[in-house]
Amino acid sequence: MSKAEVKYPKYKVELYAGPGAQDPVLGERKGDQFPEIVQYFGTSTVAGRMHHIRFEGDSKDYWVAGDQVLIEAESSKVRITCDASQATATGNLGRGAGTEVVCNN
Repeated sequence: MSKAEVKYPKYKVELYAGPGAQDPVLGERKGDQFPEIVQYFGTSTVAGRMHHIRFEGDSKDYWVAGDQVLIEAESSKVRITCDASQATATGNLGRGAGTEVVCNN
């Protein structure tokens, strides 16, 4: 289980079916009612930074925007493979889970 922090608690957090730009919104949670602990599976940078999570007692998988929800994962790393510079990749990672960036220039 990992700690989750909603960046803007006054706004709703959209829950996506997947990390892609075309994935539908499955629902939303009020920011101030978002659980502080979630099950964290990883982060995708396919269409922005999206975190793959699951809520306690809910078997559905959700994806949340990394600019809305910050994840503090226990002993976890995000691995980003990119064609851009190391600085760009690190910028995409931002604050949140993990620290490992791999660039294949």
